[in-house]
Amino acid sequence: MQNIQWQMPQSCDVRNFHGLPSECVRDFIESLELWQVSSGISSENLARRVPRLLKDVAQNWYSIIVQKQPEIATNWETLKAELLKSFSLDDFSYKMNVESQLRNRVQLDNEPFRSYYFDVLKLCSRLNPQMSDDERKSRILIGLRGDIYQQIASSIPSSCDELLQKIQSIESINNIVAQRNKKKPNSMKLIRVKSDNNDLNEKTDYKIKINTKYAAELSIPETIISFKNDETVIPIVNQSESKVILRKMKIIAKAKPINEANFSNLASEKIDEKGEILENDFKIAKDIDEKEKEKLLKILMKFKHCFAKSIKDITPTDIVEVSIDTNGPPIKRKMYRLPNAHKEPLKKILNELLIARIIRPSTSSYCAPILLVQKKSGDYRLVIDYRGLNATIINENCYPLPRIEDVIDHIGGSKVFSLLDCHSGFFTLKIAENDKHKTAFICPLGLFEFNRLPQGLKISPNNFQMMMEKALRPVLYECAKIIAEPLIKLTRKKEKFIFGEEQKKAFDQLKLVLCSAPILAYFNPDLETQLHTDGCSVGIGATLIQIENEKEKVICYYSRVLNSSEKNYSAIEIELLAIIQGIKRFKHYLIGHKFSIVTDSNPLTFLMRTKNLNTRLAHWAMFIQEYNFEIVYRKGSSNNLCDFLSRYPIKSTNFEVDNETILLTEFSVPSFDLKEEFLIDILLTKLSDISKLQREDKFLSHIFDILKDKMKGKNKSLRKSALNYEIKDGKLYRVTLQNGELKSVLAVPRCLVPQVLQSVHDCIFSGGHLGIRKTFERCKTRFHWKSMLNDIIKWVQTCNICQKVKPNKNRSGKLIPIAPGSRPFSQVGVDIIGMLPVSKKGNRFIIVATCYLTKFAVTKAVKNITAKDIAKFLMHRIILQYSVFDTLITDNGVQFRSKIIEELNSLLKSNHKFTTPYHPSTAGQVERCNRQIMQLIRTYIEKDQNDWDIILPYITHLYNVSLHASTKYNPFFLTRGYHPKLPIDMICENDFLNKTNADIDSYVYEISLNLQKARELAKENIIRAQQSYKEYYDE
Repeated sequence: MQNIQWQMPQSCDVRNFHGLPSECVRDFIESLELWQVSSGISSENLARRVPRLLKDVAQNWYSIIVQKQPEIATNWETLKAELLKSFSLDDFSYKMNVESQLRNRVQLDNEPFRSYYFDVLKLCSRLNPQMSDDERKSRILIGLRGDIYQQIASSIPSSCDELLQKIQSIESINNIVAQRNKKKPNSMKLIRVKSDNNDLNEKTDYKIKINTKYAAELSIPETIISFKNDETVIPIVNQSESKVILRKMKIIAKAKPINEANFSNLASEKIDEKGEILENDFKIAKDIDEKEKEKLLKILMKFKHCFAKSIKDITPTDIVEVSIDTNGPPIKRKMYRLPNAHKEPLKKILNELLIARIIRPSTSSYCAPILLVQKKSGDYRLVIDYRGLNATIINENCYPLPRIEDVIDHIGGSKVFSLLDCHSGFFTLKIAENDKHKTAFICPLGLFEFNRLPQGLKISPNNFQMMMEKALRPVLYECAKIIAEPLIKLTRKKEKFIFGEEQKKAFDQLKLVLCSAPILAYFNPDLETQLHTDGCSVGIGATLIQIENEKEKVICYYSRVLNSSEKNYSAIEIELLAIIQGIKRFKHYLIGHKFSIVTDSNPLTFLMRTKNLNTRLAHWAMFIQEYNFEIVYRKGSSNNLCDFLSRYPIKSTNFEVDNETILLTEFSVPSFDLKEEFLIDILLTKLSDISKLQREDKFLSHIFDILKDKMKGKNKSLRKSALNYEIKDGKLYRVTLQNGELKSVLAVPRCLVPQVLQSVHDCIFSGGHLGIRKTFERCKTRFHWKSMLNDIIKWVQTCNICQKVKPNKNRSGKLIPIAPGSRPFSQVGVDIIGMLPVSKKGNRFIIVATCYLTKFAVTKAVKNITAKDIAKFLMHRIILQYSVFDTLITDNGVQFRSKIIEELNSLLKSNHKFTTPYHPSTAGQVERCNRQIMQLIRTYIEKDQNDWDIILPYITHLYNVSLHASTKYNPFFLTRGYHPKLPIDMICENDFLNKTNADIDSYVYEISLNLQKARELAKENIIRAQQSYKEYYDE
């Protein structure tokens, strides 16, 4: 049998098929069928030749499939079907693959249009065989080379065939022009020349430069020569197409001696044939020494690929791809009219962008108008009006832009600074392919769209910032900080502001002086820090200063005008306001550091020690106490800078919120720290001088005068009111009837009402945010002033903490009250609160016990809630301290149903009652106590929530000394037999706290009688309150 070798003709473009995912089996089949048509072979012979073109995976596949279906060896249609079945993508994936190829297909720089044209048409046919001629033409134009598109932009052909003919004609003309401009090969010769200078040094090198007379015809390459006997040899190139005759004794070049100063620059000079970066392109400051300059040049040349000389050198990055999500229909705007003088610069700009592949021709339904803005250099900048598109963008990137203050602080202390400015930085970011059409802009030369991120989109700065931080993340906070430039053109609200030319000139000069070295310095935490402040009737000013080598260095300035309410402040209040604003402005420098406050107000040096502070000064004093500082007095003549800032402030466009309001808000959210003690101390300081303040009060001063018989005659109403007052130890008291007895309570001047309410309602020692009724009961037993109840209602209703922590009350089912016990702790309810956030001591739960008669609460913070822990709590905290209980009421928790609790109850012969499962209201007394304790904890807990067990004893005490709604007494009195003395009582000298008995037996008898009476009344009040609440609850 004759062995026949089948070979493909040389003209065949059929390549081997390996069966890899990156290969397209349809292309392979198509090329085979084209070759079949051109060669005229039969389908059977075609099927026989295919195995020789299959390699690797495809060859293995064929050896398996031919065993299963031998007929495919001679049947082309069967073989083709199996190839498609095994190696082709599904229709959707295939279409997506072709679409991707079509999008990425662009005409290469030296590629003939015919090759690009038919390749695009082939891809269009694969994507959609029925694709219209207009769409095919659009696909061709999108990838067309920029210089070609510029030549057809004014009149684009209407069909693909006309487009092919026109561009082929243009290419033919371009080739002819290029051929004409192409120079013939130059001729070069080495010729011997002689110098007319006989003093030439043979040991010196020279650089030669051709004489301008022969510059058009001859060229001498940059050459270093040396002379010998006044002669040397130089190369000369003939650039013309004709012969050039050099006459004897004609000067054709000049030689320049080379010294050490310019030798290094000369040695590095190279011919820039490809537009590459050369050392000569870098301009280095002359004050840098040669060694540093050499090191710098090496680094610059090593990374010269990072520098762009023009737009075409800018390469895109894959770090961030920008998406433009919009809502609504496409935005179409009319084209702006351009002056004739702008059309040529526009053509130049578009040509550069097209060649650089930054833009491409478009067929988008979007279009934004453009205009040209002339730069200072005389060149033009392309500006696109994207306002319509910006209004529809919904995926605005909120990536944060850096604050310039943080950048300055970050680079503080550094000695070497470098600044890298991105050449058209936005053009380094790609736009998602599906969103490119949204950037389309219209101009007299056609419709174009961006491949890269343009300026003018509101998402551009944030995306560029995100890309830069991702690129420089490894060194971001070690040696780099990025500022997107331009960031965002910010506009402020219009405000009337008279600022003439003369003022502007003076202000600019002042800014230049203040911001120039060595005026401003960087903050150094190791240096002594001073805050200089000053205030006047116009404004306030502050300067942050540090002392270095016994010299003052300014870090920051601050000043602003006073608003209308602040202008009514007293002089000392304005001075303190300047300190407050200065501290708040520079708090990121001052927190955690000791500093001095320098002021020209001598009274402020006694601020933290003075006793008589008004409300505003007291609040501000509380604010600044968290800082570590001392106040130093300095004469105003020595504090000129802050004095100037306060008297000549620039009006701010955005005033801050009134400072007093800010501080009141801050202090309406107390926390358990030294501020509470300070609050009590301020109040005690005020009340210790109560006699003076009472005499300064308008109403109380009249009462004083009447009682001392200094005010006779008229004003009968005042004399009648004075009958209810008395003077003790120089202080004025109001006589009131409480529980059937006359008692004297302190008369409070109007100026002290806020401090009293803050102590009685807010303070953790004697307040507790316990509501209107309990606050009123606590106040009326100790103080008196006009409109007390109205003031308390207003204070509680405007308390932020009370509004946040008040619980929602939900009801379910009917209420069955539990009768109170016959004696204290005869009937005890126990419950568990938790799990709570783990405290610093490791506690997670609270055990709560409540007496059903006195409502007295006992609590303990514990790490675990085992039955053993409950038993210890009952023994140590209830039985040993108060009494053995007759009845124990708990829920159905496993801890309470344990054997230990059962044995304890058996030992004590006490009854154990369990509440109804899933109905906590059956133990309403304990649940209410739990709710109030948790409400108080939420009120005073710190932000990190790990100090709740520290404040638990204070919270429990607050609960026990507060009036209970059911008993009408506080639990402490019903349990102990006497009223507790609170911090607020230390200066009130209330009768019910100061009573003493010489006879101990009489005291015991009296207190026993009072207790028995009070407890009977309390029991009756409880039953009455339970019945009333049951009726309300069951409605």
